[in-house]
Order: sequence, then C-alpha cells, then structure tokens
Amino acid sequence: MSKKAKYIDAYAAELPLDKLKELSGEDLHKWINDTYSVAVEAGYAGCAVTTRITRYKGDLYLLVRKFDEAVANTREEGALVFSRCHIEVTNQPELKRILGNIRRYCDLISVSPQDRQLMAFSSRDHRIDVISLPPEKAPPFFSGDIVELKAQEKLIEVTVSSLFSGNMLNPYRIRALRDSLKTIKKKKLKIIISTGPQQIYSPRDPRALISFAKIFLDIDQAKLSKDMSDGIYKRISENQLKRSGKIPVRGVEIEK
Repeated sequence: MSKKAKYIDAYAAELPLDKLKELSGEDLHKWINDTYSVAVEAGYAGCAVTTRITRYKGDLYLLVRKFDEAVANTREEGALVFSRCHIEVTNQPELKRILGNIRRYCDLISVSPQDRQLMAFSSRDHRIDVISLPPEKAPPFFSGDIVELKAQEKLIEVTVSSLFSGNMLNPYRIRALRDSLKTIKKKKLKIIISTGPQQIYSPRDPRALISFAKIFLDIDQAKLSKDMSDGIYKRISENQLKRSGKIPVRGVEIEK
C-alpha cells in the first residue's frame, strides 16, 4: 500500500436537500470548510461533501447549483473538496428526471439501488458514477451489469455508516455485503469505502478503513488503496472536464 496515496472520503458529511434550502451562503461555506477540515484531520487529502435527493422538486436544479457553486468557491480557496449528489428514489422515471436536472451541477453522482430494475439502470446510465450498496442486502448484479460497470469504470461503494446499528457492527450487514461483493471482487471492479451519512461527521483514518475492509470484507488492500485515491480522482477529473466541455465522451479529451 503506497504511503503517498492521497485518499478522498467520497461520502463525507451529508446535507439533506431541505436543509440545503434553509442555509445561507455563508453558513453553507462554513459547513463545507468545517467538513473538509475534519476529513484532513482524519488523514484524507480531501472529500466529497454530499447532498441527498429523495424526490424530484421543481427547484431541484437551483438548489443543486447553489450547492455546487459553494463547493467550487471553497475549492478555489485551496480546499480539496468536491460536490456529490446522492439519489435515493424507488422508481426509474423519477431517477431519470432527477438525473436530467442535476448532472451538470455535480462532481459525483451516486445512486443506492433498491431493486433489480434500478440496479440495471444505474449500472448502465453514463450519468451515474457510484453505485452505493444499500445497508441491507443489495439487489444482485447480473452479467450485463458487470460488463457496463467495468466498461464505464464505475465505483462500487460501501459506507462505514451502513455497517453499524447504533454503535455496534451489524454482523448481518457484514455477511450481506460480503455476498454482494463476491462477483465485484472477482471481476476486479473498483471498490471504495466511504464514511457515509452520520449525525456528526466523524471519519476514521483511511488506512484503518482499508485494513478493516481486508479483515471483514476480504477486499484486497493494495487495490482498495488505489481505488480510494487514484480511482476517485480520475472519475472526478473526467466529470469536471466533461462539465467544462473538454470531454464530449468519457475518455476523449478535446485539445485547445
């Protein structure tokens, strides 16, 4: 495991959409800065602050744009921080509608599929970057999903918060995730471990998380280390180039 790896907590503190609407620009800036400082203190080079979207709203794109602009302004001040939108909905039409509104305003977009239809769609849709496995048993991955996930270099995420019930590790959730990850590990897809939603953001040292993942989830440490640093950086960098119009299609950059 490289000592020089610059880890990103891809699911740092979470701000629900309704709470985002209430915050002033100054308060939002402070929240982003405080989150970044906590992540750095824990051993991360940076983090993706997250807003959670559970339904479509008419002012959705305005709220997400406000969030993204605040994150970008904080990054311009020197903080390695990125915007992430995490979507949890129960039907595909609503998911499609949300994606159409927010893609241009997020550095990362993640989905936590609750059923097979959403898993299949999320694996294939190019606007989605991260498949965040639900805290209980995730829908199964089919061969077509695996092909798309690998071709698009999507990230499969396990959140630390999903492994706990209160302050105790939940053995059922550990077993369920081990089962869900069997094919993912076999096919060498990208896996990341992130903090996930917490009442108070308190991330663990990333190297400790990598050791934890080896012991409890049997994930290769060297690969996980690379995916949690270079893998996340690459995905975010490509998205930022796409948003700026420099990459019309993933992997193809326009020279100017």
